[in-house]
Amino acid sequence: MAVRKRLGAWALAALMTACMVLGSGMVRDSGRGFFLPGLVPAEAEEGYEKYENDNVKFAMEVPEGYEVTEPYENVTMVTDGDDFRVSVEYAFTSADSAHFLQDAEDFADLLKADTTVLTDWVGTDDLQVVAADWGDIDGTPCYVCAYDLDLNGKSYTGGLYVFDGLGDFGCYCMQALINRDAPKVEEYVKYQEHIVRSFYVTAPYQAEGYAYYDMKLEGSPVAFFARDTAHIEEYSSSLGVYALEHVYSEASVTIMKSAWKAEDDLEKVLNSAASYYFDSWDNARYTAQTSQFDLGRYSYNMISMEAYKDGEHYTIYIAIFTSGDSYWKVTARSTDEYAEQTASAFSDTLFSLCINEDGPVSSY
Repeated sequence: MAVRKRLGAWALAALMTACMVLGSGMVRDSGRGFFLPGLVPAEAEEGYEKYENDNVKFAMEVPEGYEVTEPYENVTMVTDGDDFRVSVEYAFTSADSAHFLQDAEDFADLLKADTTVLTDWVGTDDLQVVAADWGDIDGTPCYVCAYDLDLNGKSYTGGLYVFDGLGDFGCYCMQALINRDAPKVEEYVKYQEHIVRSFYVTAPYQAEGYAYYDMKLEGSPVAFFARDTAHIEEYSSSLGVYALEHVYSEASVTIMKSAWKAEDDLEKVLNSAASYYFDSWDNARYTAQTSQFDLGRYSYNMISMEAYKDGEHYTIYIAIFTSGDSYWKVTARSTDEYAEQTASAFSDTLFSLCINEDGPVSSY
C-alpha cells in the first residue's frame, strides 16, 4: 500500500504538540509511581464516560456513544467505525514475543533502535515515522511515536504512546489512529487528546506467571525474567536459573561472565566453552553446527551438544555473546526428563537478558 509522504500540520499538532512536550530536555526519572489512583476525577467530564479495566488495572474517559470492547484481557479498544480507533494494552513483550519489556523506557529504547519493533506492533511495515521522542502529559513521562500510513484505501494519522505501570515489569501502550479525511476529524482529534490525558493506572499490575530479577554478577547489573516456578541462586561467579525449585543439576540455566575479552577470537571462545564437556563428561559430541542469531538484546552464537554424566544423558546448549568488553555465556543443560522445562527457562533468559555494564541499555 502507498504511504502518504507528509503529515498534515493540524494532525501533527494534535498528536504531538497539543498534549506532549517533546524534545524538551526533560530528564526522565526511572522510578515508579507516576500514576496514582485519584489523579483523575471520579466522575467523567461532560460528553465522556468513565471506563476502567479491572483485569490489568487502568482507567480513562471515553467519548459517550463510542464502542468500547475488550478483545483480550489486557487490551481495550475504543472505536467509531473505521475512522477512529484508540487501543490500550498492557504489554510485557514486544509483538514478536522476542523481547521482554522491563518498563516504558526499555520499550522506548527498543523502538528507537529497531524500526521493525514499531511496524510489528502496528501490523504493517508500510508506514512513515514523522516524530518520536520522550515528553510528558500533564507532567507524566511518556514516549510517543507519531506516524503516517494508508490502510484499506484510507489515510491515517497514527500515534503510539508508552507509559510506565506500577508493577515490577511491563508497560502500557496506547495506539491511536484517525482517518484524516473523515467528516468528524476535528472531533476525533479532540477525543483522542482527551483519552490520552485522562488515562491513568489504578493499581500495581504485572503479568502472571513471571518474575523480574535485577541482580549483580561480578559487579555488572544483570536483569532477566523467569517463570514463577523457577528458582534463582546467586553464586560467586554465576547466576543459576533452575526451571523447577526442587531440581538442580538435572535442569539448570547458568549465566556467567567469561575471562575472554570482546576482541578475542570467537572460535577460540566457542572451543573453550565446549572443552569442559569433552574433557570432563562421557561421550560428548556436537549435535549441530554452531549457529548465530539475534534474540532479545544480543547476537548469540549457539553451541548444541550432548554428553553423559554418571550414566545419565544430557542435552547441552551454550549461548555466547559480547556485552561491554567481555564475552558472556548462558548454558542450559538437562536430562531428558526435564528437557522441556529447561528449554523454556533458557529461551526466557535469552529473550530477556540485559547486562548493564555501561549503564542503561540504549541500543539493541
